[in-house]
Amino acid sequence: MGRLLPLLLCSALAAESANRLALKTARIDMDSDWRAALAEPVKRRADRSHVLVELESAITAETRQQLDQVGATIVGYVSERVLVVSVSETTDLGSAGVKAAGRLRAEHKLSPALARERGQGPRWVVVQFFADVAEPDARVLMADLGLETQANRYLRDHDLLVRVADDSQLEELASWDEVAYVFPASEALVTGAPVAVCAEARTASGPAAPFAARVSEGWDGPGLGSAVLGYFFESLSPKLDAATAAAELRRALEEWARYAALSFLPVTVSGQRRTLSILFGTRNHGDAYPFDGPSGVLAHTFFPSPPTPEPLAGDIHFDDDEEWVIGPNLTYRSIDLFSVALHEVGHALGLTHVDTPGAVMYPYYRRVTELSPADIAAIQELYAAPNASPASPPPNPPGSGPAVAPRLEITSPTSAASYSTSLPWVTVSGTASHPSGVARVEWMMSSGVSGVASGTERWSTGAVLLSAGTVTITVVAQARSGETASRQLVVTYTPAGPDKTAPVVTITDPSSSNVSTSAASISVRGTASDNVGVERVTWSSSAGASGVASGTTRWDTGPIPLLVGTNRIVVRAFDAAGNSSWRSVTVTRW
Repeated sequence: MGRLLPLLLCSALAAESANRLALKTARIDMDSDWRAALAEPVKRRADRSHVLVELESAITAETRQQLDQVGATIVGYVSERVLVVSVSETTDLGSAGVKAAGRLRAEHKLSPALARERGQGPRWVVVQFFADVAEPDARVLMADLGLETQANRYLRDHDLLVRVADDSQLEELASWDEVAYVFPASEALVTGAPVAVCAEARTASGPAAPFAARVSEGWDGPGLGSAVLGYFFESLSPKLDAATAAAELRRALEEWARYAALSFLPVTVSGQRRTLSILFGTRNHGDAYPFDGPSGVLAHTFFPSPPTPEPLAGDIHFDDDEEWVIGPNLTYRSIDLFSVALHEVGHALGLTHVDTPGAVMYPYYRRVTELSPADIAAIQELYAAPNASPASPPPNPPGSGPAVAPRLEITSPTSAASYSTSLPWVTVSGTASHPSGVARVEWMMSSGVSGVASGTERWSTGAVLLSAGTVTITVVAQARSGETASRQLVVTYTPAGPDKTAPVVTITDPSSSNVSTSAASISVRGTASDNVGVERVTWSSSAGASGVASGTTRWDTGPIPLLVGTNRIVVRAFDAAGNSSWRSVTVTRW
C-alpha cells in the first residue's frame, strides 16, 4: 500500500488488554493475526481500503483532526485507542499519531450467528458496508459476484439484503475490503414487514464498528459491577400525553434493571454526570447529528463515558417528526415508543447491536414487550446480575492484618457535618486513602443526583447545583481491594436576592477571533465566571450545529463541524438566574 505499508509492518499492534482485541467473532491476537493479514492481497474495487489503527494515546479531537489532515477518514470506533479508517495508497499515517495498524480477515467479518447456520444452504443475510462505500458501488460488487439483492425500504444507508447460496459464497463475500460485517437477516426484513431501524449508537469519533464485541465497559467500568444512574426528561413529545410518555420511558429503564445491577433515579437538573438526558427534537436539535424527518432515523443515543464525554454520555434523542404512539393502536407508519426506548436504553448502558433476529438490540426490530435471552446475556456481560452477591475481595497479603475500610475525609467547604450557603451550588472535596489504593470516589445527593468525583486520594465533586432547602450529600470511597467507607454533608441553601449580573465568558483557544484552517472541525475552549456561579455554557455555529460545552468555569465545546467557507461560532454562558453573555469566533475553512 505504498507509503502506508512500512508503518503497518514496523510494529505489532498493541491493545489495551494483553495485546488482544475483542471482536464479536473472537479475541484476536494483534501481534500475529493482524500482521499476517497485512501480507495477504487486498480484494477491493476502489482506490481506498480500510484498516484498523491504534493511536499512541486515547482518541481526542486533536488526533481526529490529525487523521483528517493526512487523508484518513474515520469510519468506525472500536476502542479508546483503536479506530477503523479509510486510506489511499499514499496515506502517511505515521504523522497522525498512529502507533500501528492492521487488517481483519474475512472470518472476523462473519457474525457468530452465521456459524450456527453452516451447511443450511441458500439464505438471506444483511451485508453492512463501510460508511464511505456508496450504495451503487456496493450493488455493482454484489452483481459481479453473482449475488441476488432484494430491495427493502427499511434498510440502512450502508446495508444490503443479499441471498447467498452456500457457506463458500458467504466467505467469498466477506473477503472483500468494502464489506464491514455480515449478519443474519430477520424474517421481517426478508418479507418486507415494517421494522424499527437503528443506525448505531454514537461516540465522539463516529458510530461503533459493527464487528466490535463492545466499545464501552458500561457505567461500572471493567468487570461486572453495579451502577446508579440519573435520568432527566429535557423535553417530551407534544404528540403524546406527557405523564403516559414518561411512564413508558421509565418502564424501558426498569426492564433493563430487572436483569442487571442497575438503579435509575430521577434528577431535577439537566447536564449532570452519569445522567441519561432524554429529549424529543426535530432536524437540528442541539447536537452534531440532525434528524432526517419522517420515516427515517427514529432516535440516536450516545454511549457511556468513556467513550462519550460528559455531559452527552448516555443521552437519548428521539425524532419528533415520527408518528409516536403508546399502546396497541398501531398503524402502518406509527412507532411504538416503548419498543424504541428499550432499544436505545441498551445503547445508553453501553451495548452495541446483537446479531440475533428477534432480539431488542438487533438493528432491525419490531414491537417488543420485554428483553430476549440474547439481550439479557449481552447486558450481563457488562454488569452484575441483580441482587448478585458481591465478589469477595482478594485475600490480604501475609502480615497485612485484617481488612480495613478506606480513610475518607470531607475537608471543603467544611469539615463539619453541616454547611449553609446562599450560593446555588457547592463543591465538596476531601481526601481518601487505603493500603491497596483508592479505586474511585462517588457522590450522591438525597435528591437523586449522583456522579463520580474527579481524583481519588485528593478528590472533588466539582460544582453541584442546589435547590432551595436542605439536601444530604453522601460520598463513598472504594478501595482497590473492595472495602468502602462513606461520609455525609448536610447542605442548606437559602437563595440571596435577585441576581442581575451576567457571567463573563472568554475564548482562550483559538487565541484569535478570526481563524483559517483546512480541518473539517474545530474545538473551542475558554473560561467563564459569575458572581454566583456559571450553570452551563452552550455553543452554536452558522453551519446549523449546536450543543452544550463540557465544563463551566473551564469549558470545551469538543469538535464543531465546519463548512467550507466562513463559519461563525457563538459561545454563550448562563448563570442560574438566566443571565447570559457571549463571545464569538469566525473560522474560515479552505
